[in-house]
Amino acid sequence: MYLKIREQRRLKNMSLRTLAQKSAIPKSTLSKIENNQKDIRLSELIKISKALDVKFITLIYED
Repeated sequence: MYLKIREQRRLKNMSLRTLAQKSAIPKSTLSKIENNQKDIRLSELIKISKALDVKFITLIYED
């Protein structure tokens, strides 16, 4: 799942700092999520998807 978050963030040309500001999730937490060092909460997933302007299923769907 963390790969999809990073992938979508990069597709949007968004820095980790900007995502942190838009999602109200600390940059350090986002970094840990992207690097699979922290399990993501549903509330965090929703905030991230809103900040990235994508449906949250986009972030968890595996091809």
